[in-house]
Amino acid sequence: MPIIIDTNFVLSCVNQGIDLFGQLHELLAGEKILVPASVITELSNLGKDKKLKMSEREAAELAVQLLDNEKIVILDLKERADESIVNYALKNSVVVASLDNGIRARLPRVRFLTIKARKRVTWA
Repeated sequence: MPIIIDTNFVLSCVNQGIDLFGQLHELLAGEKILVPASVITELSNLGKDKKLKMSEREAAELAVQLLDNEKIVILDLKERADESIVNYALKNSVVVASLDNGIRARLPRVRFLTIKARKRVTWA
């Protein structure tokens, strides 16, 4: 089952030094990794946001680089990041990698990945 990734999940993995893609490949070997274009845009904008701390901007920039270097499928969805993930998950069979409680509440029948003990990607 493909995995769709949220902005906060990527950023949390970067901030906590988690090998996101290595762990995703361990959990769901051979599955496609989907990232909405709006997530990449959001990360790019965070990397340029002067209101954020330098470490937060650097984490966002690193997240964009990681996504650029990984074999992912970029979904050109029209909504904002959270909305695009929810709508896509409602219409398609996917695993959602998100720490956002709002997304989780709106998708009660969807499988989620979470971060456990600040070092492992695992099933929620």
